[in-house]
Amino acid sequence: MSLVSRAKTMFGKRRPVAVAPDVGIDFSRFIFRPGASRDDLTDAVHQFRGKLPRDYLDFMAAANGGEGWVGPTRNFLILWRLIDLWSLNRCYQIDIFAPGLIIFGSSGWGDAYAFDRRPGAPLVVTMPFAEMKLENVTPVSTTFLGFLKALSEGWDANAE
Repeated sequence: MSLVSRAKTMFGKRRPVAVAPDVGIDFSRFIFRPGASRDDLTDAVHQFRGKLPRDYLDFMAAANGGEGWVGPTRNFLILWRLIDLWSLNRCYQIDIFAPGLIIFGSSGWGDAYAFDRRPGAPLVVTMPFAEMKLENVTPVSTTFLGFLKALSEGWDANAE
């Protein structure tokens, strides 16, 4: 089943929920999971030694991941749950292939979305899963909410 077909099936089963309307982003085609628990937030901060951005943690407290289209564009986002961040980053061996990055989701089409925690680096970046190395990082935004806004406005990694 294609990703688009899978998403159409998902949207037919459960009504998309809009969260964080104050950020000015259309999430009407995005399905969110319930917000992260206090324990999940605390564990994530501890596991990543405080390197997760505040706006991301605030967002995850309201909606702990999900998937769907962001805004009226063709940009699909799979936002990983906090409880899965540590194990998925270890499975992808991010500390070996792209040290300093923390993957938090994907495009659903082969690109990872990550926080770049190296000094002087932009905060949110993308890179292909198939060529996971720092040379292939493309900057997106200096904030998590800026990243979501860029996706909603049609930002395209391939056009950079």
